[in-house]
Amino acid sequence: MNPTLIHYRTLGAIRPQFFRTYQQNHRLATLELVASKQILHACIPSTQEEDGQPDLGSSSWVASLAIEAIDSRYLLVGSGNGSIQLYDLDETSGEESSHIPTNTRSSGCQVLTPLGDIPNTVGHRYTVADIHWYPMDTGLFTSSSYDTTVKVWDTNTLQTACTFSLDHKVFSHAHSPLGIHSLVAATTSEPLVRLCDLRTGAFSHTLTGHNSQVICSQWSPRDPHLLCTGGADGTVRLWDVRRAAACLRTLDQHNQANDDPLAPTHVAHNASVNGLSFTQDGYQLVTVGSDRRIRLWDVTTGKHLLVNYGTKVPCSRLRKYDVVIPPLADCWPPPVFIPFSKTHEVTGWDLHSGQSLYRLQGAFRPVVCAAWRNGHEELYAGGYDQEILVWGPESHGNKALEEEQALADDWSDTD
Repeated sequence: MNPTLIHYRTLGAIRPQFFRTYQQNHRLATLELVASKQILHACIPSTQEEDGQPDLGSSSWVASLAIEAIDSRYLLVGSGNGSIQLYDLDETSGEESSHIPTNTRSSGCQVLTPLGDIPNTVGHRYTVADIHWYPMDTGLFTSSSYDTTVKVWDTNTLQTACTFSLDHKVFSHAHSPLGIHSLVAATTSEPLVRLCDLRTGAFSHTLTGHNSQVICSQWSPRDPHLLCTGGADGTVRLWDVRRAAACLRTLDQHNQANDDPLAPTHVAHNASVNGLSFTQDGYQLVTVGSDRRIRLWDVTTGKHLLVNYGTKVPCSRLRKYDVVIPPLADCWPPPVFIPFSKTHEVTGWDLHSGQSLYRLQGAFRPVVCAAWRNGHEELYAGGYDQEILVWGPESHGNKALEEEQALADDWSDTD
């Protein structure tokens, strides 16, 4: 931290907003792997198929992550074998484990013990493809799986409160961050978006318009009734769930004018759309597709903003990718992070210029999911190596290693 800046802030010579902006930019600019917060997810070696990828039915690789936005304290982890774990990120009573696998970076890393564990005998039978906290209350969370179900869980008892059976593989689901309604949008391997009502435990209605599987979805942080979905047909659609003709617009990468929201010529990507995310203010949208392109859109006009994000990104087909945009109103330039399994890293870009800013490395195997911890400027990511890695500001450091190094240097000729 800049002592001169702190001095001027103490004297009131600079505005609080300027000081906050400086601090956020500095912390983001110094992101590094935080060894002291490395979380061991599982010690069970994953089985492999002939293609070298984990066996989705039996391994405990990290498939999905979610950090609640109220206190930014509790972490949910969905596994490849269908189990779910709950962690307290502020826990300080963890003990060093002597059972850490040989592929971890430090034999003395502190392992956080899960507060709760839902085994696959109780939870999902297959991969937990997506997991989310209820936006207004940490006493509730939801999960979706390739076993064709969306489950609602009581956090206190870790028991199922409700189960929605969709009869098709579920790729993702989404809550409205505004909490105005209780609808959960679920995307499946059929060309439909199903809206599940948490209040009634039944399906509200179905959105039709996609011509193939629907991979990803997200509600607008500005309009509680505006939903965005991306499908294997290459289209990104905006919906108003209150209307009978719900599809408002289909985004087009060439910005062609057409008043028909279901126009078949409008495509956002030349292949499947694998991930999308609104910015914090809800005015812009980022999408990533298996055509290996990232695109930025103006939500109000539907225009493609033609930002060049450089080299083609390694993105595979028919799997949801987490697009993480930190909710930092005072940060400039605003970053966007996407984990890529082929490069074993999380890559970050300047949202508006497309300049590459980060290549967060440290994973030994593909990284498939990521989540941002607001207020701490930390990025959590997991993947096939069964670990949850943390990147944070340089000031975090590894306190244990620093203290050990200080003691090693504190000697004299009399010792």
